[in-house]
Amino acid sequence: MDIAIFIFALVQFVRKKYHWVFVSIFILVSNWLEIWFGINAYDSSFPFSHKTTDTGLILFLIIFGFSIIKFGFYKASIQKVIIYFYIFLLLNGIIDIIDNVQVGDIIRYCRGWVYLSVIWIDPKIYVQSIDKMLRILLFVILGTTIIIIWQNLNGNYTFAQPIDTERGIKPSFYVILFIPILFFDAIKYSKFSKWLMISIFLISIIINLKQTYLITVVLTLLSYVFIYQRKQISKLFGYSLLIIVGSLALLFTNDKFRDRIEESLTISNSIKYETRDSNASYRLLHTIERFNYIMENPETMIRGIGFIHEESFNKQVFTVGNMNLNTGERSQLDTPDIAWSNFFIRFGLLGTAVFIIMYISIVIQLYKNSKGSELSKVFGSFLFICLIFTSFGNAVISYSYFYIFPLMLISSIKHNK
Repeated sequence: MDIAIFIFALVQFVRKKYHWVFVSIFILVSNWLEIWFGINAYDSSFPFSHKTTDTGLILFLIIFGFSIIKFGFYKASIQKVIIYFYIFLLLNGIIDIIDNVQVGDIIRYCRGWVYLSVIWIDPKIYVQSIDKMLRILLFVILGTTIIIIWQNLNGNYTFAQPIDTERGIKPSFYVILFIPILFFDAIKYSKFSKWLMISIFLISIIINLKQTYLITVVLTLLSYVFIYQRKQISKLFGYSLLIIVGSLALLFTNDKFRDRIEESLTISNSIKYETRDSNASYRLLHTIERFNYIMENPETMIRGIGFIHEESFNKQVFTVGNMNLNTGERSQLDTPDIAWSNFFIRFGLLGTAVFIIMYISIVIQLYKNSKGSELSKVFGSFLFICLIFTSFGNAVISYSYFYIFPLMLISSIKHNK
């Protein structure tokens, strides 16, 4: 499948339909839009053994190289903080080499952050196509969501792998971005189409009992309203009432969702007695264990353990972790469940601070660009909530493909001005 997408994207590249290239890149590098298709779904043996994400990386490097050769490096308004982050990665990698970490491990980890360099691609290539790209992704995610809902209802899982037999298949992470995009008309559709798509996305979240997703949506909607519409009293009141009443109605009418919320509220006792009674307690214990580990040594406190690969770590120092299906042991380093574990173990306190500064700079730039751009408002609100809330239940902000569209949006607005 990834090779078919790659060939399709190359044809579109030759035809100068660059929006299809960027969409193809995003689908490949985002692990099939963060839909779980099983442990082998991200490996390909055609025409040789490789990761499907690497296919997306090659596509990205092609369009990046094309832009640099044709237009030179674009001077982005946000580039300084990204350069500082890249300097940290470089220095940490050099220290790893001194500590005899395999160069292959360092490259394997650091290549995951290459997509931040999208800021140096000249926006002439995509400035007129961001809306078109998001529409294409919207319909791809809408199609997969409909399939996921159907299979969750009939219990026949052939499209993707379920979390468990009760909750079924988890929808794409990006349904929680497109709900506020549609809600605030950042991409315009008729009222019927807009509410139909929002309903489909919400149903997929509710069926899967994804409380992190649902709360992220609610908080994103509320943050948008209070940041950008606080002077419009009637609209502020109307939207806030709609969001709050809808959330309460869900809690009072859906016993399973209410039970999941109540389960998470037992987190204080779980942490106190170090029991993993819920996903929330598991994630915080996971982070606490890694944080305590790096704090035991001044070097790891500053820079973490570096970029050594999981298979090369050869230690079992952590008791909290997902079961690695390849080795049959608990994963020690990276996790898809909470971003802060990844940051602390890889970057230490210094690198985490550099990352947070970069992240906040991106949010601030989106806020500055918000005048006349509904997309900037939605992305800014979404990234803000992902930092303060979603990052504790999902690790997606620790993957650089998450920033492709926000950074493209920042550069395109500057270009238009």
